[in-house]
Amino acid sequence: MQNKGKTRTLRHRLLRYFVLVALLPALLIMLLYFGFTQHETRRQMENDSRSLLTHAMDKIENKAGQANELVSWILQNDDVNAILSRSGQAQYGEDDYRLMQSIRSQFYYRPISRYILSLFILGDNGADIRGGTEASLISPQQARALTVQTQGADEYWGQEIPNLTSLTEDSRVIYYRHPIYDRQSGEHLGELVILFSGTLFSEEFADLLVGTENKIVLYNRSGGMLLSIGEPPKDDALRFAADSLSTGWRLEQEASAAMLDAQRRTAAVSTVLLAVVVCAMMVSLAAFLSRNLAAPVERISRHVERISQGDFRHEPMPQEDGELGRLSREIQRMGDDIEGLLRQQEEKQRLELRMLQSQMNPHFLYNTLSSIKLMAAMQGKTGISSMIEALGKLLRANLAGSREVVTLAEELELLDSYLYIQNTRLKGKLRYETVVPEGLLCCETPKFILQPVVENAILHGLEGLPQGGTVRVIAERQGGTLRITVRDDGVGMAAGTLGKLRRALDRMADADTLERSHSIGLYNVQARLRLRYGQGYGVQIWSESGAGTAVCLSLPYRAQ
Repeated sequence: MQNKGKTRTLRHRLLRYFVLVALLPALLIMLLYFGFTQHETRRQMENDSRSLLTHAMDKIENKAGQANELVSWILQNDDVNAILSRSGQAQYGEDDYRLMQSIRSQFYYRPISRYILSLFILGDNGADIRGGTEASLISPQQARALTVQTQGADEYWGQEIPNLTSLTEDSRVIYYRHPIYDRQSGEHLGELVILFSGTLFSEEFADLLVGTENKIVLYNRSGGMLLSIGEPPKDDALRFAADSLSTGWRLEQEASAAMLDAQRRTAAVSTVLLAVVVCAMMVSLAAFLSRNLAAPVERISRHVERISQGDFRHEPMPQEDGELGRLSREIQRMGDDIEGLLRQQEEKQRLELRMLQSQMNPHFLYNTLSSIKLMAAMQGKTGISSMIEALGKLLRANLAGSREVVTLAEELELLDSYLYIQNTRLKGKLRYETVVPEGLLCCETPKFILQPVVENAILHGLEGLPQGGTVRVIAERQGGTLRITVRDDGVGMAAGTLGKLRRALDRMADADTLERSHSIGLYNVQARLRLRYGQGYGVQIWSESGAGTAVCLSLPYRAQ
């Protein structure tokens, strides 16, 4: 009972600690999330509004540029200069007719012309040239009065004013005025006055007027109001602006903060709900952890982690009763068993490598000795000496068991001796080629790894051919892998036989099964490569009946 009471006390203390540690940061995160959401919402609204304002200002600048191009054309027109330079009150002549035709043609193809209600070219000599649908309804005196108006007007553009005629559908207009000077003498010749429709710039604000309480105002360089659309917000407004560098104009927007308030309320509700869910999860997790965690678990966890890293040393642990104590002792025994198994496996692999490497085909030794006997009877000592020397090299290399890895150059030298013996036995019908870059000769390979593959190529691919054949050894590097291919141009094998051989090697079939299929040498090579380097390396075979066989050995690229 006393232990049970202590356990409960510890559990309650852990529960309090977990709740405090978990909930306080969670609440702080919720507050930060709410503040961040508000900041990001406002920033996003500001960015969106500024982006729309900038886009609208670009289109406004484009229209202002079109108006300036039309004005520039009028000021550069020779007929305008000629008409305004005439002395006295001249009659309507060819210059006047040509100028009116030119103005009409400009009105026809310039997009800005559809916003021009009236256009006046008023000369100091009394000339009066006008165009536009409403120009005939306005007197020259009314038009000239705009040239001297300064309130709310910058150098050329004036502000929005009532239309100078009541016989119109456009009650508000935006006026433009520009003095005309003689291009030669610089003498003042007259004034150009244009009355644009109040809708000149209103089409550019369609994307900005998304709410009922939204006001857009366009100001010229002097602060004159060129256009005002919408109703100002009744509550606190959000104000945004965009300026034009080319015109000096300013576009301002007053938007209702109701949308921001709605998003603020939504964020607050979301934050509260998230806080409740997080707090509930934290309390549940704290309760669970407080019931299940304790110091023995931490010690067991550390012990298991060391075992997973290959460290099987024992950590001193108190003798405990119950499930945790039994678990701790079982983990210790498991670590001892794993360590023993690993040692046995290492020893087994070492013995298998030595056993596989020490294997040599008795049939080969028998045939070699028979060949030596035959040569002793048929020819002099020179051939016998060469055969015995080649065989001695192979026997010495095979018996030197302490060295399991050689360079590719050494392996090829051993293969030369083996092929010399085989070619002598086959009466010179065997041809041998190597394609090995010099930089790969220093790579390490298991000793006698190529001899079983070449032996298979000779016995099963070339020996039965009357004309003999060729064995090629090709080495290449592919990234971190060294690939050595032994290729022959012998009889090859059928697709069914090739498939069975591939499946047997992939399953690492037992040696007896492979021996019955005359492939013990390939099993030897596959076993040695996989035992030494792992499952990612080994033997691959390609063959076609009547077209020869290729065996590729893949092993890690390691230079000595």
